Amino acid sequence: MQYGGSSTLLSQIKVGDTGDLYLAGDDGYTELAHEKGLVEERIPVAAMRPVLAVQMGNPKHIRRIEDLLRSDVRVALGNPDQAAIGQKTRQSLVDSGHWAAVERRVTDGGVFKPTVPEVANDVKLGSVDVGIIWDATVGQYPELEAIRVPELDRGEVHVTLGVMSRSKDPAAALHFARYLAARDRGLEVFRTMGYKPVDGDVWAEVPEVTFFAGSVNRRALAPIIKEFEAREGVVVNTIYNGCGILTAQMRTLNKNQDSGFPDVYMACDVYYLDTVRDQLGFALAIRRIDRRTIDRRVAELAELLEIGPLLGRGIAGLSGGEKQRVALGRALAFWPATLCLDEPLGALDDDTHDQTVELLKRVQKETGVTALHITHNRHEATVLADLLLELADGKVRPVASPCGQLVQPKHNSFPLHGL
Repeated sequence: MQYGGSSTLLSQIKVGDTGDLYLAGDDGYTELAHEKGLVEERIPVAAMRPVLAVQMGNPKHIRRIEDLLRSDVRVALGNPDQAAIGQKTRQSLVDSGHWAAVERRVTDGGVFKPTVPEVANDVKLGSVDVGIIWDATVGQYPELEAIRVPELDRGEVHVTLGVMSRSKDPAAALHFARYLAARDRGLEVFRTMGYKPVDGDVWAEVPEVTFFAGSVNRRALAPIIKEFEAREGVVVNTIYNGCGILTAQMRTLNKNQDSGFPDVYMACDVYYLDTVRDQLGFALAIRRIDRRTIDRRVAELAELLEIGPLLGRGIAGLSGGEKQRVALGRALAFWPATLCLDEPLGALDDDTHDQTVELLKRVQKETGVTALHITHNRHEATVLADLLLELADGKVRPVASPCGQLVQPKHNSFPLHGL
């Protein structure tokens, strides 16, 4: 085990050639490590947010960020270049407009520390009057009290465990990672220590996955499954058969609520989800949603997309526009927060194209779902977009309308600088 600031540890990982797991205080560091090829799998563990930490009883009556600027208050912060808490503090206070003044105050009369425990210990010992640390850390010090302020509440981060690409024994690393992220093992400890853990899986010494796959895929899948089992330390129970037979088997298992329903299904062809009704309900069925809820959701989608008369029909006989409506319904079935639509209208004739544009506008308005719509058709983009962006030379940039205004109306809450 090696402890340190998230940034410091990441720098050591870059130059070193050892290590199996990387647990940062902010998933931004884990994501950066993944982008640099240093981390393979990433497993979410818990969430936490920055707070003001003071001695129990709050002797200096510190309640607001502005209190950090008082001449009688000495402040400790995490170093933004070394610790995740420092980086998140700086980001949050820059957004609120307080950073410049707080940074000057700490530079002149406070202290920057490389790790969260060092900030916490300074507050505990009375070396400083207040520090900014994670709420989970405060819970581990009975001598400290947490003060939540709105400027820091927006800085919630997610603790993510990364399996390092240079691990000499990735199966063992993943085994421990799964233990740490199991709801009845490691996550229970995180909960008692003040973290807000994710809803992890139940621990299994050797997890088993049930995989239904069309027989035509067998030769391609076999070596992939063997490699996956060796790396992940799991057993994949693969059932090969004709896709029509597997579909019927899944339908029976789901109807009777029997065990053995697959975790993954790989069809030979999407048409083996026989009818439009099957298509719309499939995403819910594989999540093992009860039949009544599935039927109700399918009816809602059929009404929204005006495809009620198609529910009993097979996919193969549908027109291009009808297939697009079914595909949209299948994507909407499990109430997603975001849709990614990649050239969804490119293959449609003009009349069907215009009808589908109007359908997309209505669906977005009625469901409130955020849609990332990718197209080469500038007119189509302008008609549909609340925020219009262009990808050019590997960079995303905002596009101005002919009158010079950015296509981002006041009701849109997604800031360009956050892209």
